[in-house]
Amino acid sequence: MLVLQGQGSQSATVQTPPPVVDAGTLRAGWGAWVIATYENDPMTDEPMALAVLDGQDAQGGRLSIGCAKGDNSLSVQWDQYLGIAASDVEVDVRVDGGAITDMQWEITSDEDATILHEEEAADFAASLYGATRLALGTTAPDTEQLSVRFDVTGIEEVVPLVREHCGW
Repeated sequence: MLVLQGQGSQSATVQTPPPVVDAGTLRAGWGAWVIATYENDPMTDEPMALAVLDGQDAQGGRLSIGCAKGDNSLSVQWDQYLGIAASDVEVDVRVDGGAITDMQWEITSDEDATILHEEEAADFAASLYGATRLALGTTAPDTEQLSVRFDVTGIEEVVPLVREHCGW
């Protein structure tokens, strides 16, 4: 069983392998992040860990940093079907009110999330150290611009926990 514990009193219980790290003891500097670490995946023996941050906008969105099944990743769940038949999409990135930069992100197979893998994921996460605001945007065919904002406060405390567990 795993208890997902965010800062504050919100929590949820999920049936999973027992956690290696008790998330309830890792609160300092987290901001709104929720972290879950697990024993190794029973099917692959690979480590599993996940740090999740919900978006600040009414349309939702979720930023996830973690590892599972041997893949280290950083992804954004857009909470809307992207409907893109391509394998990559351009994502606009803006950190702390700075200039917008464009990045190519892979589209997940369910077409409602974008993802970075391995070194690209680790480098992007590390580039956010010390930041407080992250805005991301993309355009899906036949839709308007999708955007989501995150308060990434504490990311420099969260990523090392994931990195340590995942072996980044």
